[in-house]
Amino acid sequence: MDNQPDPPPVEDDSGQHGDGDEQAEPDDGYEYSGDEAVYLEQGWNEEDRQRFYFLGQGSQLVPYNWFIHLQLPGTDQLLRSDAHLAGLGFITQAPGDRNPDGLPIGFVKDTHVVPIETKAAFLGSDYSPGNLPKDRDWLGLTCAACHTADLICGDTVVRIDGGAAMSDLERFLSSLAESMRATADDDEAFAAFAKRIQDAPNGGEFAAPPREEFAAYTLVIEALVERNRAKHPYGLARLDAFGAILNQITDAALNLPENRRESNAPVSYPFLWDTPHMDWVQWNSAAEIPIGRNTGEVLGVFAHFELTADPSTGYASSADLRGLHELEVALRRLQAPAWPEQYLGDAGKIDEAKAAAGKQLFADHCANCHNTRNYEGKFEMTPPNETGRQYIKTTSVPFSAIGTDPQMVLNFVTRTANPGILKGTVQDRAAALAAGGAFDPIQQLRASLGIPPADFTKEVPAGMLLSTAVGGVIKRYLGEALANRTDEEKAAILLDLRNGHAPDKDNRPPHGGAGYRARPLNGVWATAPYLHNGSVPNLWELLKPAEERVKSFHVGCREFDPQHVGLSTEEVPGSFHFQTESDGKPIPGNSNQGHTGPEHGTDWTDEQKWQVIEYIKTLR
Repeated sequence: MDNQPDPPPVEDDSGQHGDGDEQAEPDDGYEYSGDEAVYLEQGWNEEDRQRFYFLGQGSQLVPYNWFIHLQLPGTDQLLRSDAHLAGLGFITQAPGDRNPDGLPIGFVKDTHVVPIETKAAFLGSDYSPGNLPKDRDWLGLTCAACHTADLICGDTVVRIDGGAAMSDLERFLSSLAESMRATADDDEAFAAFAKRIQDAPNGGEFAAPPREEFAAYTLVIEALVERNRAKHPYGLARLDAFGAILNQITDAALNLPENRRESNAPVSYPFLWDTPHMDWVQWNSAAEIPIGRNTGEVLGVFAHFELTADPSTGYASSADLRGLHELEVALRRLQAPAWPEQYLGDAGKIDEAKAAAGKQLFADHCANCHNTRNYEGKFEMTPPNETGRQYIKTTSVPFSAIGTDPQMVLNFVTRTANPGILKGTVQDRAAALAAGGAFDPIQQLRASLGIPPADFTKEVPAGMLLSTAVGGVIKRYLGEALANRTDEEKAAILLDLRNGHAPDKDNRPPHGGAGYRARPLNGVWATAPYLHNGSVPNLWELLKPAEERVKSFHVGCREFDPQHVGLSTEEVPGSFHFQTESDGKPIPGNSNQGHTGPEHGTDWTDEQKWQVIEYIKTLR
């Protein structure tokens, strides 16, 4: 067992996939279904799961009835077909009470009512109010679409709730835009689309849209795709969520195209267990208040909202904060999955002696960053805060020290924007913070990268605009939801929304958000590929010196490899060829360097590495 082999080398079939810009089309015969899954014990019951999978949060991408009846260009296949969406990495499901049309996990019918003025403002001054879609129901996505995983362990599909999804949201949005354009531009295609709607059981209730209305909204979806298009596709299991959210706020919502930046820092979908109990979340420890983090997420993932120069009453939006908080409360009960030994046969049996040796190695070399449970089964906690709450302690490591791909933190920390109509709301605060030295680390980082210093009298950190938008949406919600509550009730509800953080607390992220967070590794066995950007396929590769790690591999196969702890890198229909370089040049956001050297175990003997991997399997 000590001399276990390396994974088979990944062949470079760049003639087929180039630099990752091209992918095989999903196979129409794809038969995988998430309905086959068994559940590991994670603290949830079936009602918790169904709520997480299908509870709307205010995401409104496209009228629901349109989506249900759209057809893929040049085919007889519907866009929403299981074969197509499974090929994009989504987990298909049979119809149920919360999912009557049998859409994949995380696809929902959102009925949150939004004032017509808000939709008009969201779509911009060039959008004709007469073309506003009249539909009551919208297709939305929830966090479950990106934070639920299925792994094939032996002959069994194992569901990982809160895990890292396989989904390719970038390619899904492109296929939506292409399907809408093909329908809008072709008489026959639009007539067939309208007939499918009219012939549906609810056709009398929801008539087909006027073609002009449909064409106008097609431009909205195409603009969304183009706004976040990067030179290199993210592929399966990754997304530049921060890039998309900041573009939505600073470019689209403010109607300032000059604020747009390339979304070129895709990251793996973080796993969610224990996050409500941690001091900081996000890959770069950028957030600690759950309702703020979750509201920002839905604003970036297709909520409709309106920013105004006067923030006194907050900002109207489709964001459903009640639903967001309900999901957050459910996540407080979610636990890490235990190693699925019962489904893995002999290859999955844990070697207890080896794991014991690995435990000591981990304690000596890894536990200073990665919090682990003590002999009582408890994590190290932060000191009590001003309300008496404690949180699981995480460690933020400066990106310059950890050496992993810097693109995500650089984009977050150095990005500034014209505040537009929010100038009066944020400019004075930004100038005061700059005068007090709060932005000195940003200026120093810009200088080290050869970027001219930011002029905070004219531009502000993009993160400030995001927090202003989020704060305004929350303010409107609280004003409406708590209008008839007593002061005592309001204080209790607000404290719960903030997960025990005092209302006036405004902590700054460690290292100004320019570090990567080391969190507890319980359940990490189920979350490959590894590093924040998904650039390493398994734990065995992660323990190699950075220069020896594979430079390319396929993502898309759900077959779990219990030996090296990760997913198979076999090429399958629809898989993505991940590469760190293109034409001999590094691809921004795709580096697999860092987390290397004596302090990270990459110079250990093979025997020691296998021991630590065996121990990590036991963490839960």
